Amino acid sequence: MRDWLSAPELAALALPGLPETERGWRDYAEREGWLERTDKVRLRKGRGGGLEYSIELLPAAALAAYAARAIGDVALAPEDAAAASVEEAKRQLTLIALDNRDARLTLIAAADRYAKNASLSRNMADRTFAALYNLGRIEVEPGVRAAVPKLSQRTLARWRSLKRIEGISRLGVDHGAARRGRGALNRGGEGKVRAFLTAAIANQPDVSADHLLELIEDKFPDVSVSLRTVQRMRARIEEEDKVLLTKITNPDAYKSKYRLSGTNSHAVERLNELWMIDASPADALSASGAASIGRA
Repeated sequence: MRDWLSAPELAALALPGLPETERGWRDYAEREGWLERTDKVRLRKGRGGGLEYSIELLPAAALAAYAARAIGDVALAPEDAAAASVEEAKRQLTLIALDNRDARLTLIAAADRYAKNASLSRNMADRTFAALYNLGRIEVEPGVRAAVPKLSQRTLARWRSLKRIEGISRLGVDHGAARRGRGALNRGGEGKVRAFLTAAIANQPDVSADHLLELIEDKFPDVSVSLRTVQRMRARIEEEDKVLLTKITNPDAYKSKYRLSGTNSHAVERLNELWMIDASPADALSASGAASIGRA
């Protein structure tokens, strides 16, 4: 893919709805006023001469069809995914901010790969990539499209600058965080959404994130979240509420791992208030100076 194409090269592309012959393209260029765009038309170097036209002159749909051949898969770059996992473990951002960060990182990676595959200049690649994205010609996960409905060359440049200078966390934006204090699922419906999710996971530990999202959409139609947000929230619930979930789903494991030891005859109210020694080979003397010495 190149920034400039001659009439024969344009004809060879067989772009939808456009001329398929060299003569047809010359007539098209004259009819559309391309020759008056002196900054977008230049003399062709090398053998044969003639003119070359900037691909920016192409109609948006034709440019999209031409450029889409060089985009490839849209996904997080491996190095970004690794950095994102480290940052997520630190829980520096709200769930919505994490979604926005990953959506922006995904689009930066796709635009960079597109520029490389298409052999385009950075400015040209970003302009055409943004045009393709806004036309819906780039397939992305629903969460990416929801986080970034529209894209521009300037936006991509700004995101790259933030990533390079301040790190990937600066791409995580949650404009409602100041009002909510936490992510949408934590405080949505005064905590009811998170409680609902916790109950659903406790009831069915192997329930899929897709099904959890369906349950949220049905129970809380005013709460808008992505599948990735639900996946993150599930991971947090399983980590932060593991004692509660264990108590519900596996009482025996809860007793052995988490429940405080003690009996009615030795009531305890806090951790380490009562210590018991089992199968000790010697007498145990209380450090409190109690007179009685008992066999453990």
